[in-house]
Amino acid sequence: MRRRSRYLWACALFGMSLTGCAKILTQQAIDRFAAGIQEKDLDSLRASSSPEFEQRALRLSDATQDLKVLKIPTDKAKIVKVQDVNKDERKVYVEVGKAAQKLEYRLVRSEETHQWVVDDVILPPKSTSAKTAPVSRSVAEQMDLLLSLREFLNAWDKGEREQILGLCGPDLRKELEGLPDPWLKQLCSQVVADAPKHKSLQPDARVDKDRAFLMLGKLVVEFRHIDGRWQLQDAATDAKDETVRSVRKLAGCLVQTQTFLTAYGSQIKTTLEEVTTPDFHGTCLAEADLDAVPLPVQALLGLKYDARQQKNRTEILLDGPGGIYMFTLVTGDLAPRDSTPAGSENSSPKVAEVTIFEKGGSQVKRLSSMFLSQQLLHVYADALSNRDKIRLEKMSTEDFRRRVWGRADESVLKSLPFPEVEAARPEVTATVFQGDVTEVTVTQGSRALTYVLHSTKSGLLVDDVLMPVLDRPSSLKANAEQLIPIYQFALGVHHGSMKALRQSSDDGLNKIVWIQLRSVPDFNDLFHSDVVKRLTAPVEAMRTVDAWSVVRIGRGRETVDVKLVKEADRYLVHDITFHEDTTGAAQVHLLRTFRNEIAASMQRQYHANHDKILPASAEIPVIEPTLQPSASLGPVPLSPTPRRGDAPGAVQPALYEKSPSAPEVTTFLEDEVEVRE
Repeated sequence: MRRRSRYLWACALFGMSLTGCAKILTQQAIDRFAAGIQEKDLDSLRASSSPEFEQRALRLSDATQDLKVLKIPTDKAKIVKVQDVNKDERKVYVEVGKAAQKLEYRLVRSEETHQWVVDDVILPPKSTSAKTAPVSRSVAEQMDLLLSLREFLNAWDKGEREQILGLCGPDLRKELEGLPDPWLKQLCSQVVADAPKHKSLQPDARVDKDRAFLMLGKLVVEFRHIDGRWQLQDAATDAKDETVRSVRKLAGCLVQTQTFLTAYGSQIKTTLEEVTTPDFHGTCLAEADLDAVPLPVQALLGLKYDARQQKNRTEILLDGPGGIYMFTLVTGDLAPRDSTPAGSENSSPKVAEVTIFEKGGSQVKRLSSMFLSQQLLHVYADALSNRDKIRLEKMSTEDFRRRVWGRADESVLKSLPFPEVEAARPEVTATVFQGDVTEVTVTQGSRALTYVLHSTKSGLLVDDVLMPVLDRPSSLKANAEQLIPIYQFALGVHHGSMKALRQSSDDGLNKIVWIQLRSVPDFNDLFHSDVVKRLTAPVEAMRTVDAWSVVRIGRGRETVDVKLVKEADRYLVHDITFHEDTTGAAQVHLLRTFRNEIAASMQRQYHANHDKILPASAEIPVIEPTLQPSASLGPVPLSPTPRRGDAPGAVQPALYEKSPSAPEVTTFLEDEVEVRE
């Protein structure tokens, strides 16, 4: 019995000695690790750590600097509890220092020395909230993220291409792989330039499962945990200027620019279609002769770039030979970014324009204008020679449409003379670029013309055609907008259309003449000449003073001066002067002639009805007249119709008084217009 008791006591003492020995070994492992942190001894830390912890938290020589950032307590640790997970793994709960700060050490047995080594340290949460449960912080996880950030900064500062790409996630790597070496190095140096230059990193980190965001000064870095390690997803600078903030977005724009240049130089139009917007490709590049506008591809790819972020576009600028080349990239016509998976085809920016700013000059050339101008001129010249109203309206600016093509109906347009614009294919001789305006000088038949093109939201449109003429505006637009009411008036005379006459006449002519008549008189009898022929003769001169304009048509005895006035942004006929001799002394004015004829007719009608003479001071009563055509060459008699309710002999006010604002006679001088009231 006594022997049995001694045996039990011996077993108990042996067990106690084993437990104490195990506790001592555990304490020693913790103390060695804490001492390594305190002394910044990387070799000692690696010797007291597991291979996995060493790989995650101690793989860089700067790891001891980053361990200090985590503020791991290194005072004397008191073991409170040891929990064995299995024979080679245990959790040790300790209290450190006088404050008894609680930590959890996770130890594993080394396969080489069979000693306990640190596999991780779990720090208590910084703060707790009633709404969220506290989350313990793993030193291994935090150090892994911190060292990934340091590796990124080191590689992007001075690393080689493979080092840079090796730290990136699949999507970002795909973007960066296509960049030329000069652009990749410039991009990397620009990013890390915004990072603080300190040995120890103290970023503000936000971790959400497999995503992590670290803010270091003005630099924000996004990592994703892929295949057991943190990989760079994107980086951005908190810039307030026009800098492109996102690395991935800038890389995408640079790749598209590089692809565009390479495809342009090799004339691979299928690739050009992939990297350009539908409008830029369809209306400009698809049928273009790329040899006509060569780009210095190789020289541009070796230059430094400048990137600018605007509201709805990104601009890549390359200071190349002969000028600055600006590539405009947009995503506005594609799917919204939020609804498009990152890295998909629709999320890629597309080249929408290439602009060349000429060095030492004021010309700004757009690639679309250079290609489209040639195509547009051929089609527009054909539409102009055929008076194709639909095509002319479609290819003209809003101002050109409003002032000219929208004013003329088909019959007027077919009659308009443009002798300076010959029906021939235009051959480009010179092109001047001034921002959104392009002036293309061509030889068209035997004439030199200049087409003025405007770049608008609707594309490249014709705003005017400049012609070599004397004594009138060189602008086709200015000529046409004054000829349209004249030809509309002539067609009204030819067809006997009161509607056409009223539409082409100003307010004064309508009130004084046309509102008094029920039908169109015989102009040829009234003015003793072929009025339509005289109105449609070649234009000799145009003079404009403020809202008034006088158009001289024909020569010698056939000369006609048409006086126009601008009402509601359009020219209308106010009066017509027919010259009856070469000196200009004998003139017949349309407005005065009709006014006198109407007055005389009403006076004759009044005398016929009342058989008495009116005193000179009496006014002539106005009765709605009807102008009856006459076969004689004398004045045309009028048959007035008394208005209902008029008493016999009643005196009515005249409605044909002269307009106080209208000049009565306008004669052409050599250099100016003389207006006599």
